[in-house]
This record gives sequence, structure tokens and C-alpha cells, in this order.
Amino acid sequence: MTEQMALPFSLGERCRFDQFVVGRNGELVERLRGSGRGPRRRFDCLWLFGEPGTGRTHLLQAVCLEAANAVYIPAREIDARDDTIEPYGKFDVDDVTGWIGVEESERSLMDLYNVLRVRQARLVFTADRSPRDLDFALPDLGSRLRAAGCYRVHPLDDRDKLRLLRAVASERGLELADDVARFLLARTSRDQGELVGVFDRLDRTSLALGRRVTIPFVKETLGL
Repeated sequence: MTEQMALPFSLGERCRFDQFVVGRNGELVERLRGSGRGPRRRFDCLWLFGEPGTGRTHLLQAVCLEAANAVYIPAREIDARDDTIEPYGKFDVDDVTGWIGVEESERSLMDLYNVLRVRQARLVFTADRSPRDLDFALPDLGSRLRAAGCYRVHPLDDRDKLRLLRAVASERGLELADDVARFLLARTSRDQGELVGVFDRLDRTSLALGRRVTIPFVKETLGL
């Protein structure tokens, strides 16, 4: 485990529930919002899995922004010391896939799991696969995490990705024509996070040059 873990970690400005395009993830969002708002009464472990760019990190950070005693932890920074985690009742641990199958790393996860179970805290892990599809070095950890509440974070379809682009544009006070949004979706990354990153780049360049976001502007800025 790491020697020090400075908490809390910084959270993304956009990572709120009202800025998450739900798509087919309605049940999961309601479960997370409920767990973030409710009092801590019993140990609860959830596992979220899905492809990169589907919004796993967004959802974890949204819980932390909405709940007073929740903390977001990148997996690489896990430390199960009581004096480090004591103030928190809800833990969101992001991107543990690379830790599975490595005994030393899994022992860190097991330590955290055991401490939080005793403290009756809530624990959420994210990964790119279901725990049922991972080979654990520690059978006991595998058994416990396969018994967790397991939810797939579904990717957005094209209609919802267009809705995402329009929402991001609206947040910035920009008008995004339908033809421009469809062009972006057809000619740039379909990963949700990267798609927002591309639009951020267009927004900055548009402001710097005083130009509207049009298809010719997109082609010129992105070299398409």
C-alpha cells in the first residue's frame, strides 16, 4: 500500500448527476443517488463495470459531490489505514481492473474491504469488466466481490451522444447546430469522455478567435 494518501482527491467540475446523460443507466443512477443521500446503516458494496469513456468516473465523482461524507479514490492510491479513512462513510474506488490478479494489490483491496465492512461503510468499485469475468489471485476477495451489487454502465447510443454534445454546448452558452453535432459524432472519437474533450478544444479555440463553431471551423481546428 502507499505510504500516504492525501484526501480528498480533486473532482471534475462537470461530474454531477444533473450533467450525466443517463441513457440506459437509469436504475444505476437512482441506486447511486439513493446511496449517496441516505444515512450509513450497513455495509454495502457495489461494482460498476463498462467500457472506457462510458461515465464510470463521472458517476463516482457525482456521488462525492452530492454526499457530505463520500470520497473518490483512484485505485492506485488505496490505503486502508483507519486514521486516513476514518472521516468518510462512503468510498468510491475508481479503476481497479489492473489490480486484479496481482496478489499484493488484491491484499490492499481486501484490507480496504474488511475495514469498511467493520465500519458499516458503503464501498463502490469500478472496472472495465464484471468481477465474474476476472481471475482473482485471492479466492476470498473474488468471492466477496462477485457477491457485490453489480451494474454495467451502458454506453450511450448516437442519439444520447448528440444530447450530450448539446448539453455541453449549452453549459458554455454556445449554440451547436444539429449538422455540426452530427459531423462531430461521425468524424471524431465516439468515446464519451474524448468527445467532450474535443468539444472543449473547439470551444477554447472559438473563444480565442472569435469564431462560431461551424463545420468548416471544426475541420480547420481538428485537421479533418
